[in-house]
Amino acid sequence: MPPCGGAAGPSKVRQNAKIVIGATLMHCVIRDLSHSGAGIVVENPEALPKDFHLYYVADRLRVRSAQLRWYKNGSAGVSFR
Repeated sequence: MPPCGGAAGPSKVRQNAKIVIGATLMHCVIRDLSHSGAGIVVENPEALPKDFHLYYVADRLRVRSAQLRWYKNGSAGVSFR
């Protein structure tokens, strides 16, 4: 199976983003981004719920429904729905 970004794989980026959990906002930085998921750096990844929304600006404001896949040492991986 190809990596989450397809044959080319995820793109390396440094994109500020917000995690939205109900009325709570958490700052994060997107480090890897593909059409199907992202690698993020967040202060307390173990506090993330399984499902949340990720807001970031690419060519326009993007809001993606995200599902937590893994976390370790301040980083996390999410897949987009």
